[in-house]
Amino acid sequence: MAFRWAGFDGSNNINQKRGRPGGGQDPGYYWDTPYPKCTAQLPNYDPTQLNGDYIPYYPPETQKFPMTQNWSFGIQTELPWQTRLEVNYVGNKSTRLSDPYIGNINQVDPRYLSLEDALIEDISDHPEIKKPYPSFEGTVAQALLPYPQYTGVTAHRLNEGYANYHSMQIIATKRVANGLSFLAAYTFSRSLATADSAVAYDWYGGYGQSVYNRKLDYSVTSLNVPQDLRLTWIYELPVGPEGRWLRSGKLSYILGGWTISGIKHFRSGAPISIGNGGGPDTEALFNSGFCADTLPSRDKQIIGSKPGDPNRSEGTPYLNLAAWGAPPVTDNNVAIRLPNGVRYQPNLPGFARNGEQLSLIKRTRLPFREGANFELRADISNPFNRTWIADPETDVSDPERFGRVFDKYGGERTIQLGVRITF
Repeated sequence: MAFRWAGFDGSNNINQKRGRPGGGQDPGYYWDTPYPKCTAQLPNYDPTQLNGDYIPYYPPETQKFPMTQNWSFGIQTELPWQTRLEVNYVGNKSTRLSDPYIGNINQVDPRYLSLEDALIEDISDHPEIKKPYPSFEGTVAQALLPYPQYTGVTAHRLNEGYANYHSMQIIATKRVANGLSFLAAYTFSRSLATADSAVAYDWYGGYGQSVYNRKLDYSVTSLNVPQDLRLTWIYELPVGPEGRWLRSGKLSYILGGWTISGIKHFRSGAPISIGNGGGPDTEALFNSGFCADTLPSRDKQIIGSKPGDPNRSEGTPYLNLAAWGAPPVTDNNVAIRLPNGVRYQPNLPGFARNGEQLSLIKRTRLPFREGANFELRADISNPFNRTWIADPETDVSDPERFGRVFDKYGGERTIQLGVRITF
């Protein structure tokens, strides 16, 4: 197979001769386009080459892997009807998690918000503020950065995130008796964190308000589902050759051999994040963004009931805009202070979601061979054709849509049929 190859003659010029590496002529190896002459001196160690730009930085502590500590305690007891009950406490603590929304560690300390609009004005208009170095040019905010020569310092895999999880888990299990068995599992839990994942990058709805105080983003996580109930059951009808009734005859083959199983899942809604799309100017702090303010009327967050059929054009009112708002800003949209809100609302989940799956199996023994049987199967997803209500709009900068529910989803029942002969 032919390929292009170039050789050097020691003068930074491309050797145009046909040939193969190591000498010798071969028309299969050739090069017909010279590289331009390299005039730069490499590597370039000039420390000012990226002034006024972003630079990457890997803090030494990021070499440490995330750490998780787990603990649990549980009791079990045997109940009547061949049923076992188990109650467990399960908890964990995670540290050194990736903090994806603190990508830039070159931020202005929030205490300088007292300067208000001056932060986004040119340093030359404020001689009362000392320049970080004589040749500095830029805004007051950039002059107050820890590294004012750079507009940003990206710290990949910054691992200052932390999380904790606590739960009570109840499990009831019934062994097969009289054709019935089931497993019921209920979890009551709470998950809190500044970051929702051990590795970047994930979208968790947060903003990384300040590198100086990570507690500002400590809240329930996007994974927080306070209540979760799952029920799995299998029931073999006591009819047919192996049942209690109709053990023989034609009806035995028609009505016997049926197995019904189901999975039911009932869970709380996902946490709601109140956002501020028109939030304060981030050039004042060089941060990622701001949460919304939680106002004193937080006990009146909900003003409507869960809609059964939302108004898709105008929306159905559900949340109260008066319970949240944008943090106070100047006329030039510079924050006067950091907001008091959090990434996710601690006591305001979205709408619950319930679902079911059912299976019907009919097994009939075939007489021509021992162990042979005919199986007819139907698997039904969402058998009751349930629909789920979408969460309300949560951007406080859009008062016309905020708190209104516009849609619902789901409602697709699917049935899968199968036939199998085993012999």
